[in-house]
Amino acid sequence: MTPLRLAGLLTCILAIAAVPLRSQRGALSYEVGGGVSLRDAVGTMSTIPGIPAPGPLSFVSDEQYLRGFGYAAVDMKLSNGFFGGIRLTAGSTFAAWKALERVPIAVADSVYAATIEHRLTANVTLVGLEPFLRWKATNSLWLDAGIPLMAILSATHRQTERFVDPAGLLFSDGSTQQVTSAGNVPGLRFMVPLVRLRLNYAISLVGNSWQLVPHVGAAVTPLSIHGDVAWRDVSFDVGLALRFSPQETVPPPSLPTIRTDTLYVRDTITVLQPGMAEPTPSLIDRIVGSAVVVNDTLNTITVTERYRKVLPKPPAILDGSIRVVFVDADGIERTDAVIETKRRKHARTVPMIPVVVFDTGSRIPDRYVRLTPSQAAAFADRDVIDTAAPHMQHNLLNTIGWRLRRKARISITLQTSGDTALGNERVAAVRAYLRATFGVDAKRIRHDQSTGGDTSQMVIVDPSCEVIGPITRVDTTVEATLPTVRMYPEVVADAPIVAWTVEVTSQGKTVFARTGSGPVPEQLTWSMRESVEAAQALQQTFDVRMTVADAEGGRVVTDPARVLLREAATMDASAGMQTSHEWITSSALPASFRLCQPTVPATAVYVSTVSLDSDGQSWWLRGVPPQERVLWQGPWKRFVTPADK
Repeated sequence: MTPLRLAGLLTCILAIAAVPLRSQRGALSYEVGGGVSLRDAVGTMSTIPGIPAPGPLSFVSDEQYLRGFGYAAVDMKLSNGFFGGIRLTAGSTFAAWKALERVPIAVADSVYAATIEHRLTANVTLVGLEPFLRWKATNSLWLDAGIPLMAILSATHRQTERFVDPAGLLFSDGSTQQVTSAGNVPGLRFMVPLVRLRLNYAISLVGNSWQLVPHVGAAVTPLSIHGDVAWRDVSFDVGLALRFSPQETVPPPSLPTIRTDTLYVRDTITVLQPGMAEPTPSLIDRIVGSAVVVNDTLNTITVTERYRKVLPKPPAILDGSIRVVFVDADGIERTDAVIETKRRKHARTVPMIPVVVFDTGSRIPDRYVRLTPSQAAAFADRDVIDTAAPHMQHNLLNTIGWRLRRKARISITLQTSGDTALGNERVAAVRAYLRATFGVDAKRIRHDQSTGGDTSQMVIVDPSCEVIGPITRVDTTVEATLPTVRMYPEVVADAPIVAWTVEVTSQGKTVFARTGSGPVPEQLTWSMRESVEAAQALQQTFDVRMTVADAEGGRVVTDPARVLLREAATMDASAGMQTSHEWITSSALPASFRLCQPTVPATAVYVSTVSLDSDGQSWWLRGVPPQERVLWQGPWKRFVTPADK
């Protein structure tokens, strides 16, 4: 929540809470308290749009957690035994879900249907205003019923995945658990209503003014906290409050006052007239009656008035709606779409050049990406193989630091040439960065000074190849064939239609539009595959609206008809996961440093040999820093799986 929206919410809360204070001065009771709440998710929840997922998943509650809350309340007596009040509440909630995904993996000479557990957690901070009604069953036992309106101040999430069958199976990077997403939760509602019941027991402390009130209660969210998925929870809470109720004073009896009231009786005749710009009222007749004494304290005078009001004639009737259906491959219309999707996994492996090239002095050049400790916590070596990001050589120090942190038993040697003092300063700069960012002990980074070699290069030596070994990135994509949508517009109008527009939008962008003049066509057809990508269509909602204008200047926009595909997509289990792999090896072994080559299987197919000068557009050579070009000259050999030749 932005500071401006929070300030506006608190202003509204204070304005509403001040109404009974102004109108019922002296008849209010005040209460402050807090407690703990045990919350649990209700039912199942699908994947949240904006949080990456391998496909449609069904999340169920994983654990229950205790969180604290606090509140301040004010109430007043409505009638004998009933009180009405307002409660300002602040607290937080923590939710955890898990979902299982079945994926095929290769085991020996067969394919095994493994199970991946996806675990999603969310921290949500809320503040809200709760109008409530209190029934005072006895002097000590009270029952509250309220409807809290909670605003979400912040919401963060963390999503991980791990193999549970077979348990402990490692991912391609060697880890047993991976973080697939973290950050803010997208798509949450700004305001979330709850229904709450609370049982209070009052213990008097000082007379009847101060009371200690322990309570127990329960609350449920009748609506989803999220705008696109079924995120609902139920909570049970216990707490303690301190209550102050000032003693009521009986006002002295007032003496009757004599007043005179005027009773107006008005009669209006309405006339509809075409061409009128504004309503025109006029007084026809006015009669003032004599005073009538009702009792000793009230005199009444009746005034009778008659008016004539001329109104503009209303426009002609204009209304419309639009209905959407799906058309399958046989041309048959369906109310729901059946989409068959396939998952494709592609792996890339390339060797690492273990050389840091300095410009002048001992400062690490700016072209090498440096992370903060919080950024380093989310870093992984596979992230550096990204064709949309800087070349992997820019992240050399981050890759070395990440691997040293994971392999605590491995040590490396930094080899420098030329000036011994300058070499010591450069090694100290690298040690300081790896220690501050990745927590690597400086004792694990040795220094070797030599007289020969390139004085600008610092070579990273690792005989085990576990730190300077090849880097592999695995990407999984989903392919789907999108359906055809047929739209049936309907219009009810007295005047002729002069213009119409049918528009399909998603997230504020137009993906399909048709405009015309004269009568609206009976039907329109939209081929989704011509407008949007499959991955986009399975994650977004599409709204279909029609705008119609008639000859009398009337204009109407229909309610949106929605196209939602993510629940219609089904995975083709018979086809299995389609996997491809690409290996890059060097044909020329450098003399100044050791290059740990990828292990290429005998079944791989050789494709081509290129160098940096002959093919600088290949993905592993694109964006090589000018200072490191001599290290990446090659030539390089490219191998792929047989099916990808």
